[in-house]
Amino acid sequence: MPYLDKTKIMHGIYHVFIAKRTGETTPVTLPIQSVITAGGDATWKPVGAYKEGAAKHKSEDHSISLQNGAKMQMGVTGTFEVPALETDATKLTTLETFINESVDILCVRPSDFNYVEYKGYGLVVGSDDKLQAKDADEFPLKATGTGAKLSDLRAVGVLAVS
Repeated sequence: MPYLDKTKIMHGIYHVFIAKRTGETTPVTLPIQSVITAGGDATWKPVGAYKEGAAKHKSEDHSISLQNGAKMQMGVTGTFEVPALETDATKLTTLETFINESVDILCVRPSDFNYVEYKGYGLVVGSDDKLQAKDADEFPLKATGTGAKLSDLRAVGVLAVS
């Protein structure tokens, strides 16, 4: 029976950074560790953090039906959802600058710089207002992207030191 490699399990608190692409097919260069420690830079903007298990990514085949009734797979559509935990006006303003843009979303665990990157997504920002002092309002993020294969949409790794 195979055993689970626990070093591959992502857990803890993740910080979310978003960067606008210069073109739909031009990926943004990943930041180095010091950029994450500093809280972002001119390219990678910090937009909040989330606890393990709060984010969801789902991918489905993107296909069309041909005239003869056969299905033809065109690629993969990915959907990423997470409730942003920080709700200050600056973070909301930053999030709103990415609407209608092609962006890369980087989720980084600052304790060891493991990351998951979602590449070439479109972003939607919502609101989940609780209207009570003890629970902060949340701005859920939802992003979708389409690629020829899953690796066009998603990457994992450890950020470089320099």
